Amino acid sequence: MKFTCIISILTFIVQFSVYSQQTKFRHLTGNDGLLSNSIKTILQDSDGFMWIGTIDGLCKYDGYSFANFVYSPTDSQTLSNNFISCLTEDNNHNLWIGTRNGLNRLNLESCKIERFNNILNDSIEIGLVLSLVVSDSNKLWIGTNNTGLYCMDMNNYQLINYRHATNNSNSIISNSVNCILEDKKRGLLVGTKNGLEIFNPSTSTFKHLLPGLDIRCLNFYKDSSVFVGTISDQNTYFKLTKDSLIKAITLPEPSLNKEILSHNDSDGNQWISIREKGVYYYDNTKGTSHKISYNKYNPNGLTVML
Repeated sequence: MKFTCIISILTFIVQFSVYSQQTKFRHLTGNDGLLSNSIKTILQDSDGFMWIGTIDGLCKYDGYSFANFVYSPTDSQTLSNNFISCLTEDNNHNLWIGTRNGLNRLNLESCKIERFNNILNDSIEIGLVLSLVVSDSNKLWIGTNNTGLYCMDMNNYQLINYRHATNNSNSIISNSVNCILEDKKRGLLVGTKNGLEIFNPSTSTFKHLLPGLDIRCLNFYKDSSVFVGTISDQNTYFKLTKDSLIKAITLPEPSLNKEILSHNDSDGNQWISIREKGVYYYDNTKGTSHKISYNKYNPNGLTVML
């Protein structure tokens, strides 16, 4: 599961200068209307609004104020749970919301919520949703904590469930799916608790890479290779090259068993966060890097060490 952004406030980057190596953050807190300072996921929708998933509910930010959405036991048109783990937007202007208790869909125009926490014949509870991706073929891929990988056809809402089978070496290696990335060249990349999978939709089979590693993050580099972040006792992260070769890359400082995440900004540069170590900025054009660390004397910096 993605580690919580355990920051005493939510931070948004508002200015960055490579030459001065100064990074400024704008801080948003509960005083601004944020439901919780423990953030699990952030998404910017097609209209430009920011959606922030917290452990206490979902927040919509328009640049000025928050509108909040929370679970109510007496209202079935509210979230199924306040613990928001992942978000994605589909092609029909809907926001899909993964929670600790199943899947929800929010219409971005009406802001009405529909619960999908029981999604297979209303009999199987999906539980904790860890990852969501909408593919180019209009399918919603759903990664769960212990019920495997789901594929929902967005045209008819038909669902297929992929689970580990001990007697099938081509099945998914683990039922705990942390992250998903659609790769047009290789296939669907699936990060599980027990390795990296490449799913072939034409044969419904999985190719196993990096067995035994807890894969927590998948992200494209500018050259279309893939960043693979793990939690392990190896001081490395991995790069899946364009030829599907695995390359181990040593981290810039000791980070054993520390979770590593990656995000690309609008300019194609990479931001890598390492738990309890800080944030690294990689300028993919200039080939330079810069570390951002917590400094209690800097009011415009990170508020605590991630």
